[in-house]
Amino acid sequence: MSDADVGGVALMSRMAWWRLGALLVLTAALVLGLWELALWALDVHVPEGSAWLLRSRALVTAAALAAVAGLYVGRVGRAYGSLLAVRRMEAQLDCAPVTVVRLDASGRITHVNEAWRRFARDNGADAPTIAGVGLGYLEVLASARAPELQEVAADLADVLAGRRPNARWEYACHAPTAVRWFTAEARGLDDGATVIVHTDVTEAQLASGRERAHATLAQVVVLGASVPEAAAAFAQKVSAELEWPLAALWLPSAAAPGALACAEAWAIDPALAPAKDALMAAGALAASALFAAGAAPSAPEWLDLDADEASPCAHADRAAPFGLRTRVAFAVEADGEVLAVVELYCPVRRRFDLAFNGLVMNAAQQLSVGEGRRRAEAAAALAARRHSTLFQSSRDALMTLTPPTWTFTRANDACLKLFGAKGEADFVARGPWELSPELQADGRPSGEGAKANIETAMREGSCSFPWTHQTLDGRPFPASVLLSRIDLDGESFLQATVRDESALAKARADEQAARSRLDSIVSCAPVVLLTTDREGTVTFINQRDAAAQALVGATWLNFVPGAEHDQHRARFARVLQSGVSETYEARGRVAEGEPPRDFSVHLGPLRQGDTIVGVVVAALDVTELRRTQAEVTAGQRLSAMGTLAAGVAHEINTPVQFVSDSMNFLSDACRDLFGVVFAEREVGRLAAAGVGADDLERALAAAREAEAEADLDYLQDQMPKAFERCSDGLARIATIVRSMKEFAHPAQKEMAPADLNRAIMSTLTIATNEYKYVADLETDLQPLPPVTCFISDLNQVVLNLVVNAAHAIGDVVGSTGARGRIRVATRHEGDEAVVELCDTGTGMPPELLGRIFEPFFTTKAVGKGTGQGLALAWAVVQEKHGGTLRVASVVGEGTTFTIRLPVAGKKERAAAGIAPPSSAPPATEPARASRTQAA
Repeated sequence: MSDADVGGVALMSRMAWWRLGALLVLTAALVLGLWELALWALDVHVPEGSAWLLRSRALVTAAALAAVAGLYVGRVGRAYGSLLAVRRMEAQLDCAPVTVVRLDASGRITHVNEAWRRFARDNGADAPTIAGVGLGYLEVLASARAPELQEVAADLADVLAGRRPNARWEYACHAPTAVRWFTAEARGLDDGATVIVHTDVTEAQLASGRERAHATLAQVVVLGASVPEAAAAFAQKVSAELEWPLAALWLPSAAAPGALACAEAWAIDPALAPAKDALMAAGALAASALFAAGAAPSAPEWLDLDADEASPCAHADRAAPFGLRTRVAFAVEADGEVLAVVELYCPVRRRFDLAFNGLVMNAAQQLSVGEGRRRAEAAAALAARRHSTLFQSSRDALMTLTPPTWTFTRANDACLKLFGAKGEADFVARGPWELSPELQADGRPSGEGAKANIETAMREGSCSFPWTHQTLDGRPFPASVLLSRIDLDGESFLQATVRDESALAKARADEQAARSRLDSIVSCAPVVLLTTDREGTVTFINQRDAAAQALVGATWLNFVPGAEHDQHRARFARVLQSGVSETYEARGRVAEGEPPRDFSVHLGPLRQGDTIVGVVVAALDVTELRRTQAEVTAGQRLSAMGTLAAGVAHEINTPVQFVSDSMNFLSDACRDLFGVVFAEREVGRLAAAGVGADDLERALAAAREAEAEADLDYLQDQMPKAFERCSDGLARIATIVRSMKEFAHPAQKEMAPADLNRAIMSTLTIATNEYKYVADLETDLQPLPPVTCFISDLNQVVLNLVVNAAHAIGDVVGSTGARGRIRVATRHEGDEAVVELCDTGTGMPPELLGRIFEPFFTTKAVGKGTGQGLALAWAVVQEKHGGTLRVASVVGEGTTFTIRLPVAGKKERAAAGIAPPSSAPPATEPARASRTQAA
């Protein structure tokens, strides 16, 4: 029980024990008198001389007993009468529904009613407190710790002392399972006693609090507060009025969509500040986490947080460590969305309050309805603003017409501008007949046509048609009109959308003229242009003759030989799939009976938006160009041969010279040998003839002289060497001649397998005179499979690169006598043969690398270079062989050219479905050539 309970009950249990003591004394006197009277009446023997004393004592005692008996009987009668009156009063007080306590002048309880005893028993009081009588009411109040009870004690002391006639108090007396409020009134009586009446006003207090909370909610709703503002005001009011000392407001979390976060919390009791902080630190939670499983988010939920019981809501367990025992949570929803959740906590186990439940349900419903209304009003206002904005911002002229006269009621700015009106008032003041000429373009009266169109729009909901309008100053213009019926609030009207078609008509005329010009240009283009669908059927061809137009609807493969159809289909499919254009050369017939011609074919995707709907085929007849290029290539080869002729002649002259010198030496040696042979033969002849000794001696002397002149030892040593020099010289001559023959081999009509390493060595042999004075040659020719190619063209490419390298190194070394280095290497990588040529020449800056493959572009001095060598090399490698030619260069360090050729040839690579390299001149690689590469 609270201190107020103890004080109220204890005062009712203390009675006046002195009355019991007086009654006992009277009873003892009565017994003594009766004893004396009995002795006297029985004439009990007494000693002589004492009889008179006994008799006199008996008489006195009898008189005393009579007096006492009379007094006792009187008092007993009066006491019995008083007791009956008290019994009647107590019976009446026990019927009172309020607690009544009677105090004597000293503040002790003399009477309590049944309501007191029942209240004490319900709250577990002890027996003296339940009895109440004899308790010191002021003493109990003085021992209480509650400050408000000290004020009650002071007021009650004034009433007991007669300083004031009465006093009234209101106080809270909460039970462990309920909140309670009481009023107490003390009133002094004429006999000095005081009566205190306690009245339970809990229901009135709760009703008043609920009314104030509801009034607060109604006020914020009427004022148009938002859901968070209204919920916060309601939570604070309920917390204060109905004594829920901790409240929290949960709102949608900005950091976690779909979750709620504690936006604000209030703690009336400062001791609950840690619980408030715990709620604020809870983080984002799902709406379902704030309610027990299965609880509807819109229904209040009461949770018993007794430490001995598990809460059905996991979130509610956060409150138990702070002594909170009851929690209610209710949600505010709109359109199925939880807009806010209000939580209330209480430190006692409060019983389920149906009235409070109705309050929070009503609050949630009002907030939800208010939010729904606010959203509906906002949506309506937004729709109105959007309609007005769309109406005014439309680039088309908009106007509204109402039946039955079909006069204008509204017009947007575009309408006013189109018809030349000064303002909307000026426009609606005019009739529709002022916006159209008398007759339409088809000769029909405008009024008749307008009436028919209006009837169609009202009947079918809309009607669109071309129309000739006129401005307010009478200028006619073509327009397209859309009449739309609009039904609003039970009424129907028309909205007319008018679009000026003058610009469109002019654009169409301009488009037609442009299309005609484009057709003329395309038809005159010296290239066959055609488009196909995804199946390869021709849909357009720029040639205007009947034979060409007859191809529309046929397959585009009719232009190419049947043996090459598979290759062309593969290219066609790749373009459709990847959207990447392909350029290649092919042979085809323009007409039956004519020889085949060479074409440069470009296949590109035909797009419609982002979708590839077919292929564009551009075929350029390059027969004469290729013939001219072949002639130019042959001429360049001959020019190169002429350029190399002097060097080749010099290279041949050196072995011819030492072969000639060796032959002269051998001729002289033979003459000397034959002289010795002839002299010795003469000696033999004379000896056989038997001549005289003198003649024989002369012959021997002549033979010895011939032998001495011939120097047989020298001839024996030098003649074999002379023969070796002749053989070596003749071999070198044969190599040069063979290399020249291979280099000057007539151009091939078709690719054929060739030994690329041997061809490179032949080219290096005939170019020796170009580099031998300035550079040393290093070769690293690894084994290669036969490469399908035009070998004579590749010989020309290698020669051009070697000559360029020799010139670049010559520019570096000059006349210093230093020597550079040229390195030629080959290797096999996958399905490609790779040729690298590195030099230690001057190198090239980045701004020149992008142009070195352009025809007629050269970095050499005037008269030293034509600018055709690298352009020819790129055309041979990229276009003719389907390979790649890349260059890397560093100024002051050197340049590296890398050639990659398909081993199987260009056609086989295309047949395998491998896309050819780009037809544009290759982009240069990052400069990484260095002297170590050339080394």
